[in-house]
Amino acid sequence: MNFQSLLPAIVIQIGFGFISGIIVGYTFKKLTRLLAIVLGLLFITIQILAYYKFIMVNWDAIEKAAYKAIAVTTASSPLWWKILITNFPYIGTFTLGFIIGFRKG
Repeated sequence: MNFQSLLPAIVIQIGFGFISGIIVGYTFKKLTRLLAIVLGLLFITIQILAYYKFIMVNWDAIEKAAYKAIAVTTASSPLWWKILITNFPYIGTFTLGFIIGFRKG
């Protein structure tokens, strides 16, 4: 087995990792933006309903729930990355592609 026969396989794996990273990073950025828009619209809707006295909002309870959610998310943040890279032999190129895709998204 010589180097020239291995080169195409290595290039394909590196290229696939890089392209996969770009796609996942771009998608992650778009989903993050979409989530921000949905949460913003939800907040505006709640404020309008509270203003017209259709609902009463207990902001203290929401604040406590938000702190709990942030703590859980912070504790599990390495989990989503671990899920993405499990059994992924070309993690370096995937990470580089993810960063580029996230910035371009």
